[in-house]
Amino acid sequence: GAMVMGRESFEKVLTFPEWPYKVPVVVLSRTPDQVSVPEVLKASVRVSGKPPAEVLEELGSEGITRVYIDGGQTIRSFVAAGLVRRMIVTLIPVLLGQGRALWGHGAGDVNLTLVASRNWENGFVQVEYNA
Repeated sequence: GAMVMGRESFEKVLTFPEWPYKVPVVVLSRTPDQVSVPEVLKASVRVSGKPPAEVLEELGSEGITRVYIDGGQTIRSFVAAGLVRRMIVTLIPVLLGQGRALWGHGAGDVNLTLVASRNWENGFVQVEYNA
């Protein structure tokens, strides 16, 4: 598998104590030349300015068949292109006082079918849908 995320999500993950991903990561940006990848991550992280379908096609040509999408704007672009088959949303019990809306506005309705729900003692709740 691989992870595709937007620039803002990537920059946030870089502030974590350690890099959490064991799969290749593609960072999407409208200005790929302005995204700085630390030297230690250059073997596993690449930056792309391509649209979602082209990113999936490129990953598919490398034999990658399962792609995880992270970051509100990035998720919206893949949903709008009709490229999302399964959606798993994890709710963390912290209300943020600011930030961007995850789904934004004007993307149109997307009908989902509930597949499963899970919860953990730490208060996390995860819901899984088929799109």
